[in-house]
Amino acid sequence: MSQETGSFLLEKHALLEGPEIWPSPLQRVHRSNTLSGVLGRTETGLLAGGKTGVDGIAVPGTRSRVDSGRGTRGKTASLPSLQNATARVRRGQSGLTLVELLIALALIGFIMLGIAPLFIASVKSNYSANEYTSLNMIARDRLEQLMNRSFTDAELNPGVVVNDLPSSLPDPTTGVPPVSGGIRNPFSITYQVTQWSVPPSTGAGSPATGAPFNPTRVTAANNPYQYKRIDVTVTSSTGLLGIGARVARVSGCLSNPAPALTAADCGNPGVLCSLTDSCALGAPAPCP
Repeated sequence: MSQETGSFLLEKHALLEGPEIWPSPLQRVHRSNTLSGVLGRTETGLLAGGKTGVDGIAVPGTRSRVDSGRGTRGKTASLPSLQNATARVRRGQSGLTLVELLIALALIGFIMLGIAPLFIASVKSNYSANEYTSLNMIARDRLEQLMNRSFTDAELNPGVVVNDLPSSLPDPTTGVPPVSGGIRNPFSITYQVTQWSVPPSTGAGSPATGAPFNPTRVTAANNPYQYKRIDVTVTSSTGLLGIGARVARVSGCLSNPAPALTAADCGNPGVLCSLTDSCALGAPAPCP
């Protein structure tokens, strides 16, 4: 047995015996260096020959022992026991320091600051898309109602008609708006009826070849005109939940069933001529 092996066994025996033999600081340093070298060579010998030895050389008559933790005294500590002790020390040192935790929280905060506006924009976009769908459905429904009325109906006289929607949304169970309370209706609807004259295709007043064909709005009474234009506008007042000013506008035309050819024909029976229209295009309701 070499000198290093004997030194290691004596020091290990001293450690197992307890506080009776307490080495000095210089001895502890020497023992630490000796223990590291012997463990390295002993591990090599165990892996190569299966018996305890130093520098990979097996010691005659000596078998490798495995310390089972039964508190044996005066025996060499096995390599697995020392490895388990080292692993327990390393496990006790694992974890995050406060500085590392603060850095991680700061990085997560910066990432969330960049992602949060995307979520807000997505919510607004979805809300606006749903609201635009409702606006267009309401506008088209009202336009269909007006287009199915008679050409001379009072609701189709020139002017701007004020909102006639109820102030509260209908009750889902009855389909009728409540008399009081309920959910406020955010939509308002108005429509404007105007009269238009089309220039003749030939003869006096007809557009020249290649010139644009522009209809003319008729505002004075007792003038010939060819059709009425109906512009239905629906707006929303839900505030900042959506994107932009949510407005939908649809238009339709009703052809005059009995137009006059000239202003002189307006006095003839059965001829439909224009009425006075004092409202500008896009004027606020009601008008007149």
